[in-house]
This record gives sequence, structure tokens and C-alpha cells, in this order.
Amino acid sequence: MEKPINAPGCFAAASVFSRDSDVCNICCAMSECAQASLETLQAIRGIINVSDLLARHEQAKKIARKAMQERDAEAAAALPPGNIQPPLMRAVERQTKVAVMKIEASADDERIIATLPVKLQKIAITLCSKGVLQGMKKGLIEGRNVLAESKPSWLSVALTHLVAGGFARRELREAMNKALGWETSSSAPHVSMAIAIFTAFGLAKEVEGRIVPEVWH
Repeated sequence: MEKPINAPGCFAAASVFSRDSDVCNICCAMSECAQASLETLQAIRGIINVSDLLARHEQAKKIARKAMQERDAEAAAALPPGNIQPPLMRAVERQTKVAVMKIEASADDERIIATLPVKLQKIAITLCSKGVLQGMKKGLIEGRNVLAESKPSWLSVALTHLVAGGFARRELREAMNKALGWETSSSAPHVSMAIAIFTAFGLAKEVEGRIVPEVWH
């Protein structure tokens, strides 16, 4: 789900969203955030125990349905005898298909994924499920980019520079712009995402403004 323009920074954060929160209930992105948070929980439930949070979403739906039924009953009781009750507008629950993915991740990887931003969680889950992260670590030790000519292309560009000894953020932005035909507005966030993945999973560390390999060939 696309993030609404006026949504706050906590949008779709499953550990933050709550239907019981006064702050959430007055938020302009409340309905979109509720659905996005649920989708996030569905995506990560294979690696993280989020049954309690999913149960809260289901309970909130039951309460909402009960409240609607009570309003319908009150509206029907208020009509004079013989009057036909006009059809009431009802909220239609959105049916979202959630892809089922087999996760192959260590306990440490699971804990790391849980700390990442929502968008990066989905990327990390994919990398773990395909064994790509382990391949990246092994390739870094051997001095080769296992993502060469593979997708995601932005991560491949970043890994090439990490294997070569490291990079500064500006250097990687320029490299992505050149390799992918991007503008800085596109490359800058992807540089941040690449660094977050590298550092979170122990492939790299930041030393004096440069991102350098944590493991080295």
C-alpha cells in the first residue's frame, strides 16, 4: 500500500499502530494505516510471533461489526410502523491476498529483520528466503559480487562497491545514478537502504564516513 502524502512517520508500523490509541484514532491516515499494519503483520508472521497483534486486529473488527449491527437495529426501531427502512451504507472489508513465503532464516536474522523499517523488512525476508544473504557474506569473503547482473540492481551496485573495499554515500549515489540512469532523488534513499542492510546483517560497518566490509577476503 502506498503511504499517503500526509501520513506521519510511524505509518504502517505494526508495533505502533493501535485502534485503542487516541493518537491513532484522530490521525488523518488511520484507515490506511490499519490496513497497512495488518499487511505488515501478515508478511512477517512466518518469522516473528505476532499472533497477539493479529488477534487485536481481529478483535477490533468484531467490535466494529457489532457496533454497526447495533446502529442498524436502533435505526430500524426508530422507524414508524409500516415504513420501509432505507438501505444503510455498509463498510466493505477489503480482501487482500497475502503471499505465503517459506522463510529460511536463523534466529539472529529473524531478530534483525524485526528491527528494520517496514519496506526493508520485506526485502530482507526475500533475501533470507532465497539464501541470498548467506551468499552475499560468502561472496564478500571471496571477493566477488554474487548479485552481479541480478536484481535488485541497486543492491548489486552497492555490493560491487563494498566488495571493492567500501564507499562513501556520495560515491555510491553517483555510481547508482550512472549505472541505473537515476537522479539523486532516487539513488539517495536506495543508498540508505543498502547501508542499512549491510550494517544490520554484519556485512559492513561505517568507519570515518565510509562504509567498509565487516568481513574481508
